[in-house]
Parts: sequence; structure tokens; C-alpha cells
Amino acid sequence: MIARAITPPNRTRRFDARFFMADAGTIAGALDATHHEELLTPSWLTLAEARALDLPAITRRVLDEVELRLDDPPGTARPAPFFRFLRGKTVETALA
Repeated sequence: MIARAITPPNRTRRFDARFFMADAGTIAGALDATHHEELLTPSWLTLAEARALDLPAITRRVLDEVELRLDDPPGTARPAPFFRFLRGKTVETALA
């Protein structure tokens, strides 16, 4: 896991999202999107292509985290950021 985020409590739809990354070359087989709407039209994007989309701020922050991890030397242990809202403000802490 490279990041976790929980949406603010005042939102109609709330999420407790965990973000993962994997080398595309290690993924085998096709995705079964039968029961997962967000998987109906999967596609691979470069970071630049992803950033050109209309994305939530948290997704952009996670893309920054992906880029940092890609630049890390192999074997580097980087804690995953955890984003949540406390007293009306976004708080970022690190997960062990």
C-alpha cells in the first residue's frame, strides 16, 4: 500500500481508500469487471496523462507519492501517507 485516505465526514458518499501500485509487467490475465463498476473500462496511463485528467486533489497527491517511489533506489522503505480530516482540516500522517 502506498497511501490511504478517508473522505471528510460531511460528504454524502464516503470512502476509506487504499492506494496500491504494481509493475504492469507482473500482472497476468484479464480483469473481471462483472461486479466492480470501476473496473469496466480499465486503462494504463502515464503519470503525465493521469495528471491531465480532472482528478480530485487527493488523487493528485497520491500520483506525487507514486512518482517519489519510482525515483527511490530499489529496496527503499517509504512509509505510506495517511490522509484524514480532523476538526475540519486535512491531516497527513505516516503509516508504519
